[in-house]
Amino acid sequence: MNELNYIQHLRDKYYSTLNESELLKYCVWNHGDRYFNITEDNWVHNVFFLVGITYKVSNGLMIVTGNSSKDYREITVGSLIIKVNGLAPYLGLCKNTSKYDIDFIQKRTHKISKIRISMPRFVDNSSSNYLVRGKNDRQKLLFHITDFTMLPSELNSVFGEQGVVDIYFDLRDNFGGKIKNLIDFASRFIPKGETLFYLQKKGEIFKVESNNTKNLNVNINKIYLFFNENTYSCAELFSDILRKNFKCLTIGNFSGGKRSMISTEKYQNLTITIPEYLFSVTSNHFFPNTVLTPDIFCCDIVINNYLSSHFQIPENNKQTA
Repeated sequence: MNELNYIQHLRDKYYSTLNESELLKYCVWNHGDRYFNITEDNWVHNVFFLVGITYKVSNGLMIVTGNSSKDYREITVGSLIIKVNGLAPYLGLCKNTSKYDIDFIQKRTHKISKIRISMPRFVDNSSSNYLVRGKNDRQKLLFHITDFTMLPSELNSVFGEQGVVDIYFDLRDNFGGKIKNLIDFASRFIPKGETLFYLQKKGEIFKVESNNTKNLNVNINKIYLFFNENTYSCAELFSDILRKNFKCLTIGNFSGGKRSMISTEKYQNLTITIPEYLFSVTSNHFFPNTVLTPDIFCCDIVINNYLSSHFQIPENNKQTA
């Protein structure tokens, strides 16, 4: 496939309409879509978005539009990004490294300044799904879910017990995962044939229903949802599904805000990640970066202490911060 045909292929795949002719060169920077990435060789996270710096590209210039970071406040709104690691901003941000040296012009002083940004440390979510009952109340269940690739091995035996229960879903540090795994997981709580959510692409809307392969034998009284800034994508969608169908109380911090289904493919030496669909639990509300707002704001350490005092957390999963 030649480059022109491949550009058309990407336009067709992207959830929205694209008009730019040089898509392969600067689509992510012109659209400000943090999940549309063109990177060299392997997946590269955009360090600006990870630390809380947003920007737009106007006439080929990268201009800072917001900065919520704690450590890099020198890059103020209106600053012009000149170079990243000695390269043009797009090329520098496309390369995977632990440090990014940023050359920029501050809007207020018009002077060239330099700052080094370190790639944030990611949370290791491997093998940390579990399900436990309350210490003193067997009618309380805690799901700790960092992805939707598996159900805890205790699931069937726990739900074999009858009764009305309160369920606690800890979705903190859940970065999402595959939409198919979410559908299978959410379908355990929603009757077969009922709508789970909607997908939207270029104005066309698709309905996704519960497949309900195994119905959980439980009556749910109330659901408690915990999420934080590292709750993304399918985890946010799962929260929306539960809030739509059950009485829920949400606790924690603003979620990460990623409402798109991503596909990844290779082209020559490039890795391209494309937001192919937007998703929502309603058929008329599709916004790619909408965050979840909790009913009660609470820090992780308080949540960890509460859960540890009420549930028998496995030793290798206990957290103190």
